[in-house]
Amino acid sequence: MVSLGSGQTVVDLGCGTGVVTRLMLSNVNGLVVVAADPSAEMLEEAKTNLSDVAAKVIFVRAGAENLSKCLPTKVDAVVFCNAIHLISDKALVMSEISKVLGPGRRFAFNTAFFEGAMPAPTHVFYKKLMLKTFRILRRDYGLKHQRREKTEARQFLTPGEYQELLIRYNFRILHQEVVEMRMPLEAVEALLEFDGFIEGALPGIPTALGSVALKAAAAESFDDLSMQWLPRNSLQIVAEKG
Repeated sequence: MVSLGSGQTVVDLGCGTGVVTRLMLSNVNGLVVVAADPSAEMLEEAKTNLSDVAAKVIFVRAGAENLSKCLPTKVDAVVFCNAIHLISDKALVMSEISKVLGPGRRFAFNTAFFEGAMPAPTHVFYKKLMLKTFRILRRDYGLKHQRREKTEARQFLTPGEYQELLIRYNFRILHQEVVEMRMPLEAVEALLEFDGFIEGALPGIPTALGSVALKAAAAESFDDLSMQWLPRNSLQIVAEKG
């Protein structure tokens, strides 16, 4: 749906270790990828991982909030894989991406952190997960859960709110769908390392301890419910700049 072609330039925003950059280069001959990430450590790891295709990659230290200031020219597409939820100011993200795209150019993103990401049948799992986590924190660390307002990172948008933001910044929605993923325990444990999730679920608890407790509780909950995988929804949107 992003329609990349030879000679085009695409930004892999939040490139991390370079997995998506490599995938795009493997699928499209003659593509140039701008691998952008705010973390110097991640960029160095990406450079190492992509050393065999370095001639096709431009590495830029930039985040979604300052992207337009770090790119000298407009690009043909921006891809933002499962990271937009990490940014509290989503309007700023849309504004910055709009600035680096010319008319008819495309922005594609996905996220597994939005209002609607948890299918109704999984609520039993999450209730059990949290009860077990509270028990582990009390028993093993002497820590008590404190109820607070949701952190900004946990104030996830609905699909409709993402649509409204895109339209506000002169994008036209080309494709939108919610795809159900099947997450084995290992994938759930990776999700439970996300600071935004931990801070929202366990306010006042150190994130490192919270993650340990959540992962232990997840393993117990999988066993209790005889689960092989946990369903979770991913929102996928492709939009075109007007």
